[in-house]
Amino acid sequence: MTGPRKEEDRFLEERKFETSQSIDLGDLIEEAKEAISSIQNNILPEKVVKEKSDDAIGDFFDPFTSDDGSGPGRVMKDGSVPIAPESDFVSDLAIQGEVRLSWGLMAAMISVYSAISILVGTVVPDPQYAFFGLLFLAIFGFVLGERWIPRPAMYQLGVVWLIIAMKILYGLAIELHSWTLFGVFPLNDSGLGITLLLLVVLNIVVAYRYNEDAIAAQAVLVLLAISSTVGSFGGELGVAGMILGATVLFHLLALHRESGNLASLGIAASNLWIGMHALTPGFDLGSLRVLPLDTPMVLFLLLILTNSINAAMASRFSSSENWFSSGLNAVGLGKPALWSVSVGLGMIGALMAIAANRDDSSYALAMVTGLLAVFSGSYLTVRGVDPKRIIGLNGVGLVSLLFLLILLDSSRFDIQLPIDAYALFTFGAALIAGWLLIANQENVSDRVLWTGAVVVVILLTVLLPAKSSETGGDGGAILSLCISVLMAGSAYLAVRRKSPSLVGIVSLLPWIWVIAVNVLSSSFETLVVTNDINATSPIVLEAIPVVMMLSFSSLLQLIVNLDSPDGGINLADRFLGTQDISARLRDSGLMKVWNLGFVIGIIAILFVSKSSGMTGTLLLILLGSFLGIHVGSEFAERHQGNPRFLLILSGVTTYVLMWRHGMYEYFVPLLTGLTLILGFGRRGKGGEDGIHIVNMSILTFAILIWGSSSSRTSISSLTGPIELPFDFTTWIILLCVIATVSIYIPRISKLENILRPAISALILLVATIVSLLISAQDPFSLGIAGLMFVVSTIMIAINGEIRSELKQVTRRDEQLRVILQSQQMILNSSEASSDNSETRILGFSSEEEAILAQNIEPVERSSIASSISDSGMKMINPKLIELQEKQRRRSKTTDTSGQMDLFIGDIHHRPIVVLSFIAVMLIGGIGISLFSSQLTSIALVLIGVQSMILISISRSRAKTHHLNLPDFLGVETPIALTMVGLSLIAGLGSNGVAASLNFQTPLMIVGVMNSLLAVMSLFGRSDIAKRLPSILEMFIVTLLISRLLGIPLNSTPMLLQVNPFADGSSLIGWVLVWLILEFLLLSSAMVWDWIEGRRRSLKLPDHRSASGRATWAAMVTMLSFGPAGLLASFIGLRRGLQWTQPAAVTGTILSLSAALFAFTAWVPDFSEYYHWVIITIGIICLFGLVWSHSESKKIWTSTFTINAHILLVLGVIIAPFPPVTLLATLLLLSTCTWVVGILQLRKGMRFWGASDLVFAGMAGILTMGSDLLDPTTAFVALVALAIELGIVVWLAQKHQEAMLSSE
Repeated sequence: MTGPRKEEDRFLEERKFETSQSIDLGDLIEEAKEAISSIQNNILPEKVVKEKSDDAIGDFFDPFTSDDGSGPGRVMKDGSVPIAPESDFVSDLAIQGEVRLSWGLMAAMISVYSAISILVGTVVPDPQYAFFGLLFLAIFGFVLGERWIPRPAMYQLGVVWLIIAMKILYGLAIELHSWTLFGVFPLNDSGLGITLLLLVVLNIVVAYRYNEDAIAAQAVLVLLAISSTVGSFGGELGVAGMILGATVLFHLLALHRESGNLASLGIAASNLWIGMHALTPGFDLGSLRVLPLDTPMVLFLLLILTNSINAAMASRFSSSENWFSSGLNAVGLGKPALWSVSVGLGMIGALMAIAANRDDSSYALAMVTGLLAVFSGSYLTVRGVDPKRIIGLNGVGLVSLLFLLILLDSSRFDIQLPIDAYALFTFGAALIAGWLLIANQENVSDRVLWTGAVVVVILLTVLLPAKSSETGGDGGAILSLCISVLMAGSAYLAVRRKSPSLVGIVSLLPWIWVIAVNVLSSSFETLVVTNDINATSPIVLEAIPVVMMLSFSSLLQLIVNLDSPDGGINLADRFLGTQDISARLRDSGLMKVWNLGFVIGIIAILFVSKSSGMTGTLLLILLGSFLGIHVGSEFAERHQGNPRFLLILSGVTTYVLMWRHGMYEYFVPLLTGLTLILGFGRRGKGGEDGIHIVNMSILTFAILIWGSSSSRTSISSLTGPIELPFDFTTWIILLCVIATVSIYIPRISKLENILRPAISALILLVATIVSLLISAQDPFSLGIAGLMFVVSTIMIAINGEIRSELKQVTRRDEQLRVILQSQQMILNSSEASSDNSETRILGFSSEEEAILAQNIEPVERSSIASSISDSGMKMINPKLIELQEKQRRRSKTTDTSGQMDLFIGDIHHRPIVVLSFIAVMLIGGIGISLFSSQLTSIALVLIGVQSMILISISRSRAKTHHLNLPDFLGVETPIALTMVGLSLIAGLGSNGVAASLNFQTPLMIVGVMNSLLAVMSLFGRSDIAKRLPSILEMFIVTLLISRLLGIPLNSTPMLLQVNPFADGSSLIGWVLVWLILEFLLLSSAMVWDWIEGRRRSLKLPDHRSASGRATWAAMVTMLSFGPAGLLASFIGLRRGLQWTQPAAVTGTILSLSAALFAFTAWVPDFSEYYHWVIITIGIICLFGLVWSHSESKKIWTSTFTINAHILLVLGVIIAPFPPVTLLATLLLLSTCTWVVGILQLRKGMRFWGASDLVFAGMAGILTMGSDLLDPTTAFVALVALAIELGIVVWLAQKHQEAMLSSE
C-alpha cells in the first residue's frame, strides 16, 4: 500500500484487537464483594443483637421479631436484598411437599387397606372365615415388614405394615371377646385382658426386633387404653395405677432405647389420659366400664407424681430429636426443643383436669401451682442451673407439701386452719416456684415470659369465676383486674428488658382475650337457645370492669410502643423470602404490632359494645381513649405513618356503633375531631390531598347514616352523658360539616391534586342536604346547608377550573419548549461531531483477521470488521424516551399519529367544573332513585341530556386549547362518569316502581342513554377503531351494574332467568325493554367481532388479553336472555382458538353453558335436558383432559381441567341422579387430574387431584350420610378409592425422580 495511512489504521498498528464481545466486570465484582463483606462484618452485627437461644424452648416459630430492617431476605426500599434469604416455610413446603405427599399417599393407602380388612371381618357372616382372613392379613403385614424394612427406600412403608399387623391382632383379640369359635372363644373379661397384655409384650419384642420407636409407642398407647378399662376390676385406684405404670413403662423404654420420641410421647400421652379421665363422667365400652377420676386426692397425686416423672424426663431428653419437633419443623413452624413441645402438649391434658375442677378454686389453684413448681425446676435445669439447687428446694419442698397435704386431707389430725389443705399447698408451691424464678431470672428467656403470660391468662379465665352481678357474681371484675395487673407487669418487663415479645403481648393479648371470650360466650348462648338448655354462660364480662381494663390496656399499648416510632415489631418478619407478596406484607406495616393492635382493638370494642350493662358514657370513654391514643400518636409522628389507614378503620367502627347504638350527637363530633386533628397534622406535607379526601368521605357516610336512621330505632339504643334534643343534634352535625369544609377550602390552592378532594367536598355537601331533607325538622338548618353548598361550589369551581386550565396550558407550552430546546442541542452536537474528524475505530475478532486487514483496501477493511465506532458520542434525551413510553401505552386506546402527539399528547384538559356538576347531578339522581324512585325514569332522561350538553361544552373548550379530555379506561372521563352514574341511578331506582318485576323501563332508558353517550364519545374522533372496544366494554359494564344493583332490591330479575315473553307482561315495560337490550347486546357482540376480524386481517397484535376476551363474553351472557350470550360465547371461543388463548377458551366454554341455561327460563322443554347438555360438554372436556396429557398439547390441560370440574360436578348436582354419582364423579376427576399431573410433571395438577379426593370424601359424607355406614356401600367405596390410590402411588413412585428434579 502507498500513501499516508488513515487514522482508522492506528488500531491495527498498535494491535489493540477485540477478543471478546462482553465487558470484563471482574474488578468491579471484587470491589462489590469487599464492600458487602465490610457491611456485613461491621454494620449488621451492631444492629442485630440476637437473644441467646433457649435450649428448653428451641427454635420455635416466634411471631414477635424485631424489625431491624436488615434480616435475611429483607427487601430494601430500593428493591435490593443485601443478605441472601433463608428458605421461608412456603418455599420449604413447595420443595419438600412432593415427598411428604408421597408418604401421605402410602399411609392413606395402608389406612384404606386396613379399613377394608376391618370390613371383611364385619361383612363376612361366618366368624371362622373372618378369623382366618384377619389372621392372614396380620401375617401378610409381618411378611411385608420383614421384606421391606431392610430396603432403605421402603423402610417407612415396612414399619407401617408392621403397625397395621399389630393393630389387626389387637382388633382380632377384641373380636374374639364376642365370637364363638373352636369351643374356646369367646374370651371372658380376664382372658381378654391377658391376651391384650401378651400382645403388648409381643409388640415390644417386635419393636426391639426392628429397632423402631413407632412400634414401641403403639404398645404403650395400647397399654394406656387398657388402663382406662381396668376400672371394671380395680376401681379408680386401679385406673390411676395403670396410668402411672404405663407412664413409667414409656419412660423406661425411652431411657433404655435413648429415645426422645418415646419420652416426648410419654409426657404428652400421660397428661392427655389423665385429663380425659378427669373430664369424662364415665361410660361403657362393650361390657367394660371406663371410670372417671373423681376422687380429689387420687387425681391430684396422680397428676403431680406423673408430671414429676415427666419433668425429669423432659430435662433428661431436652435436646433429643422427637416426632413432635420434627413434625412442627416440617410444616415451617420452626423446630422446638423436646422440653417445650412435650410439656406444651402435656399441659393440654393437665388443663383438662384443672378445668374439670374449676368450681373448686382452691383445688384447681393447687394443681396449677404444683405443676408450675415442678416444671419451673425442670426448665431451669435445662437452662443451666445446677440441679442440686433445684432438688434441694423444689424436690424436698414439694415432697414435704405433699406429705402435709395427705395428712391434712386424711382427717386424722383435727387442725383448725383459716384455709384448707389445698390452699396451704397452693401457697407453699407458689413460694417455691416464685423463689426459683426470681433467684434465677437471668436464665429465663423472653419467650418463656410471653408464653407464660398467655398461659396465665388462660388459667385465670378457666379458674376465676366471672358470673353476672344479677346472679351474685362480680361481672368479671376480679378476672379483669388480675389480667390488668398481669399486663402492667408485662409492660414493666417489656420496657425494662427491651423485649419485643412482651411488647407484642401487652399490645395484643388483652384485646384478643376479650374477643375470644365474647365469641365463646356467644357460641355458648346460641347452643343453649338452639337446644333449649337451661344454662348460663360460664363467663360474663360486664361493661364497667371490661371498659376499665381495655382503657388501661390502651395506655399500656402506648407506653410499650413509644420506643418504636416506625410502628413497632413487625409480625411479618417471619415470612422470609424475596417474593413480591411476602416483601409487600412485611414492608406495608400492616403486620406491625401497633397497627395490628389497632385493628384487633377496634374489633374488640365492637364486641364489648354489646356487653351487659354497657352505657353510652362508658362506650364513649373506651372509644375516645383508644382512638385518641392512636390518632394522637400519628399526629405526633410516633405511629406507623399511614393516617388514612387509621381514619378509615376509625370511621367504619364508628358507623357500626352509630347504626347499632345511635348517639350521633357524640359519635359524629368525635369522628370529626379525629379527622381534623390528622388533617391539621398533614398541612403542607405529602399526601395532604388524600387526607382531605378521607376526612370528607368519612364524614359523608356518617351523615348519611344519621339521615337514614332518623325514622329507625337503633338496635341497642344507648344514651350519652347528656341526652340532647334532635334539633340540637342537627346543628351539631351541621357544625361538623361547616368545620370540615372550612378547613379544606382555603387549602385548595396549595394542593397538588384538586379534583378528587373537590368531588369529595361536593358529595359531602349533597349528602348533608339529602340527610337534612329526610330527617331535619328545622327548615332553617336546611337553608344554611343550601347556602353552604352554593358558596362552597362556587369557591371550589373558581379555584379549580382556572387553576387546572392554566396549569395544563402552561405545562404543555413548557414541555414543548424544553423538548424542542433539547432536540436542537442534540442536533447541533451531532453536526459539530460530524465536522470534527473522520476517525473511526475498527475491531476484529482475532489477531489473524487484523493482520490480514492491514493489507487490503479501507473499504474492504471496514466491511470485514466486527465493530465500527464513531469518534463522536450519540446523545439521547431521557424525557423523550419517557414520552415515547407514554405514547406507546396511550396508543392502545387513542390516536397518536398527530404531529405533536409525542411531545404534548400526555397533557389533557381537566374539566373540573363539568365533572363536578355532573357528579352533583348524579348524586342528586341517586338520592331521587333512593327516596323518590317513581321519578327515576324522568331523572335519567333529564340528567342524561344535561350531561351530554355539559360534555359537549367541555369538549369544545378543550379543542380551543388544542387539548383532549382525559381518559378513564379508554373512554373520556366525563362520558365514563355519566355512564356509570346513570347505571347506578337506574339500578337503585328500579325498586321504586315497587314493585313489580314487570316494569323495567329504567333499564331500557339507561341502555338507550348510554348507547347515545357511546356514539357521542366516537363522534368527531379519528381513532374510532381504537376507542370502540373500550366504549363497548364501558357500555356492557354499566348495564351489568344496573342489573346487579336491582337484584338485591328484588326489582330486577335474576341474571340468566329472564323470560321476555312471560304471560301477562307489559309490552312497554317488559317485552320491549328486553328486546331492545338484547338488540343492543347482539349489536355490541357483532361490532366487537368485526373489530377482531379487522385487526387480524391487518396482522395487528391482539388488543385484548385472554382474560379480557373471556370477561367480555361472560358479561354479555349474564345480561342476555340467551341469543346474545350464545353469539358472544361462540365468537369468543373462535377467537380464543385463533389466538391460542387457553384462558379465553376456558371462560367462553363456561359462558356458553351459562347462555344455554338462560334459554331454560323461556323454553320450558329445554330445561328438562339442560343437565344432559352440560354433562355432555363436561365429558368432552374430560376426554380433552386425557387427550392433552402429552407435552405438545399441555397448553390446553388447564382449560379442560377447569371446565370438566365445573360442568361435570354442576351437571351431576342438578341432575336427578343418586348421591353416589357425585362421589363417583369426583373420584373420576381426581384420578384423571392426578394422573395427568404426574405425567406432565405439574405440581398444581397433582395438588388439584389430591384436593378432588378430599372433596370426594367430604361430598360422600354430606350427601350419602348414613348410607356410607352400610358395610357393603363402604366396602365398594373403599375398593374404588384403593384402585385410585394404587394407580396414583404406582405412577408417583415411577416418576418420583423426574417430579423432584422438575421442582
